[in-house]
Amino acid sequence: MAQQKPQEKKLVIELRHPEEELRVLWYALEALSQPGLPREEILRLRRVIKAAKASQRLIHAYIRYLKFRVAFLEQQLSEAAMPERS
Repeated sequence: MAQQKPQEKKLVIELRHPEEELRVLWYALEALSQPGLPREEILRLRRVIKAAKASQRLIHAYIRYLKFRVAFLEQQLSEAAMPERS
């Protein structure tokens, strides 16, 4: 009897839109400026800010990838458009 492979679980990362991320970051920074916050709330807001920074890094990495991809495709198109010389 053949062994069955366990189902592979795919990692799904959902990112907020950059504008939404900035809005959440703004609210967290505004909330941190309020005096008398409990320690738990300060820690929660710091986690929100860390998550926003991580999201920003992912977005920048994705944008760099897209720019690389566009440049690569433009190069392929220009090479394909050039007539071959013998």
